[in-house]
Amino acid sequence: MLGTGLVVGTVAALVATVAWWVALPVGVATVWIGLLIADYRRWRDLSMGMGFGLTRPETASVAQELADKGLRVEYSELLEDNGSVQTGITFRHADERKVRRYLRDKGLDTEPDARTQKCRSLPVVVTTNAVRK
Repeated sequence: MLGTGLVVGTVAALVATVAWWVALPVGVATVWIGLLIADYRRWRDLSMGMGFGLTRPETASVAQELADKGLRVEYSELLEDNGSVQTGITFRHADERKVRRYLRDKGLDTEPDARTQKCRSLPVVVTTNAVRK
């Protein structure tokens, strides 16, 4: 990436009437900023999951209400090794603030409990031994 930035800076120095000692750092910075923007856009489309200890119908209802608001939300179940089922929702990183705001308005905590310092809303984690439905 440094090499690409130096090439961009060299081209800028040759094309424009800018000193090389200005054009080279600007070329490197331009390449880095472009990569950060591309990575941020990709990150926003990645999905994340959240579970909050609700029953299957309650979690499905939350997922449906969020989907009705236009968010890409899916209901998910995680079968644990001990046979229990953990329910949750999956959504895009880009929608995280909207989802957390909705959950907070519904009275579901998404932040760590101050007394126990444990998060009451656990991320849905898929392990190698788990089956996701």
